[in-house]
Amino acid sequence: MIKNVGAIVADFSALGVVSVDGKSASKFLQGQITQDISQVSEDCGALGSYLTPKGRVISTFIILQIKPESYYLLMPKSIIDIFIEKMSKYAIFSKIIIQDVSEKYQVIAQWTSEQYTTWSVKPAKNKIITVANTHMLLHLIDNTGYQSYKENMRQTHTLVSEDIVQLTLIQARIPLIHPENTEIFTIHDLGLDKLNAVNFKKGCYTGQEIVARMHYKAKLKHHLYLVKFEQILADNQIFIDNNDNEVGRVVHGSSNDNGYLALVWLRDEKTHAEYLVTPEKQVYHFTVID
Repeated sequence: MIKNVGAIVADFSALGVVSVDGKSASKFLQGQITQDISQVSEDCGALGSYLTPKGRVISTFIILQIKPESYYLLMPKSIIDIFIEKMSKYAIFSKIIIQDVSEKYQVIAQWTSEQYTTWSVKPAKNKIITVANTHMLLHLIDNTGYQSYKENMRQTHTLVSEDIVQLTLIQARIPLIHPENTEIFTIHDLGLDKLNAVNFKKGCYTGQEIVARMHYKAKLKHHLYLVKFEQILADNQIFIDNNDNEVGRVVHGSSNDNGYLALVWLRDEKTHAEYLVTPEKQVYHFTVID
């Protein structure tokens, strides 16, 4: 986690908001996403994902219930159009409205010394919705009050780079999916099963059969690792072995004072290697962080 947590805040402009509304929104989402919607309430959000029928992750998100049959899904703005296009194909049969409402909100991250183990949701106050996980609070602020809220925070907090928000999520092993790597990974590739983003006891949902088969029968030889590099890499950077077989791929990463920290899907046998090689034969030295 981020060390020396103090009075620190940052804009999180890369995070967007998708609303899902309708008389049967909960039933609809239950049949679409990996999370058990009955575990999501106005007091408790959850991490979840949306899959293709073949079990590949289209997007990951934090899901919140705003009121009965009304939900917000927080995800990178870059993936929202893809997410809405995919899910809307099924929504027309359920009279569900799915829309991008990112322009209504600004997101500010705030760090605290308090440790949160679930995506707890604090009651909306002055048009502000607060979601807490790890040592970070995410404030969804109505645009009409954003500037005044930010100025008030500046009086008592230090404003830092958005990279610090990304690093916090990376250190918590929370993967964010962007257009560059959508529909590539399974939930096990991303460790979403370990983050309680998948419920294996709920009923059917898109991709569920593949997920169950992998969970109960597959013996995985690759996992998601927290990796430190000396150089900056692009999301979805591929690494290969001497036979040009893929052995790793960057999910997403961010720079810090000591280099580049990333979540990397990696074959277990490669975790003790000194370096990884790209298809272009570029060499990257790395260290896996426990």
